[in-house]
Amino acid sequence: MTESAIYWITRLEGLKIFLGLMVGLGSFGMVLGITGMLMMSEFGPKDKDYRLAKSIFKWSTPFAFLMLAISIFIPTTKEMIAIKVIPRVAAGVKSVSKEDVKTTISFIKDVFNVKTEKANDL
Repeated sequence: MTESAIYWITRLEGLKIFLGLMVGLGSFGMVLGITGMLMMSEFGPKDKDYRLAKSIFKWSTPFAFLMLAISIFIPTTKEMIAIKVIPRVAAGVKSVSKEDVKTTISFIKDVFNVKTEKANDL
């Protein structure tokens, strides 16, 4: 595994948090735009405040959905570790014993400082 891959694996959680904040910001803009349009609807579409609210809604809606779509396809750190490590372990070992699995889990814990689920069951 290259240094670059390890770097990006460690940055995935921060990237997911950033994208979540961007989805929240876009959602806030959607709510703000809808609220503004409803409040200004009595003045009609020619009113500058109504047009501003409509513009906020028009730009925040695709932004929120784009950030949501991107965040769906960004794996978490645990998922990326599984994507990188499991195929290499499986390719290198014809039959995997419980000891091999325990060694792999302890390696993942040590190197990536990740808590694994059900590690004690093995």
